[in-house]
Amino acid sequence: MRRTGGDTVALSLLEQAYEVALAARQHFIAADAAHSCALAGDMIAWTNRGLELADRFEAARYWRGTLLLNLGDWQWEHGEPAKSLATFEAALEARQRESRNPSLTAEARYGVARALRALGRPLEAVPLLEQAVRWVEETEFEQPEAREYQKELAAAYDDVGRPVEAAALRAALARSSH
Repeated sequence: MRRTGGDTVALSLLEQAYEVALAARQHFIAADAAHSCALAGDMIAWTNRGLELADRFEAARYWRGTLLLNLGDWQWEHGEPAKSLATFEAALEARQRESRNPSLTAEARYGVARALRALGRPLEAVPLLEQAVRWVEETEFEQPEAREYQKELAAAYDDVGRPVEAAALRAALARSSH
């Protein structure tokens, strides 16, 4: 889970930042503050506020994908794979229109794929995971989530009856962890 015990202390400051940025018509900053408030407070209410800004103001549009990614993760963590699938699909659509942070696009693909697998649709998940893993390899992205994409792809390969590819991917993961 993304939240920590100190979030309630920070929430009032984040809410103030949102209000000040909104009053100053700094919509990018206000959407960023809404994103932070969603992580620290009421995920749904603050995500909706941020999405409203992203839909109304060009400057805030960047935050649409991030807000949806966080909501999709929250829905996933709360055992709602069908809701998270719809949210991750919307996040992926938003991220594909925004080129400033390609790691978030890979994360959206992973979210869609993970939800698809949970809903018994691994054949649809495989190409998304392959694309995310290919991006990791091409960019040499070395964050913890990169390994999660690879593990998820190996599991999806197992799901669709491709054990050789699953074993090869797991072997590569084992080699890279040493």
